[in-house]
Amino acid sequence: MGAGLAAKIAVAHLTELVRPGGWIQLIEAENLIGEEDGPAMHDFLKLMKDVFTAMGAKVTMARHVRNWLEGIVNVQERMCIWEQRMQTLALPSGPPSLSEVELETLVSRLKAELSTRGANYPLRVIWGRKSQ
Repeated sequence: MGAGLAAKIAVAHLTELVRPGGWIQLIEAENLIGEEDGPAMHDFLKLMKDVFTAMGAKVTMARHVRNWLEGIVNVQERMCIWEQRMQTLALPSGPPSLSEVELETLVSRLKAELSTRGANYPLRVIWGRKSQ
């Protein structure tokens, strides 16, 4: 969720948009990877932590979203694994945790690593229905 410090407020606004009896579903990255994942995936996670820090958000935010769904009933939550694919990276201002060389080569290293060994990137899926 790109809302940074206002993530809880953003979720409240989203729930206000749901009609009574309607459903809401949010999917947020857990920002965790396994030790078996490769070094490029670990560097990717370092970069994601930098992005969260630059936005003023906690990297563990996904664990709290369920509690922010006020007025939503039958809330459920599941973890799933996303097969990580490359997309355009927009970097925050400020120095990242990665060196300039690590940052410049991250995309090519990730592509190579994901095509040979793959990686697991857990996502938290939270959904529920607005009370009538």
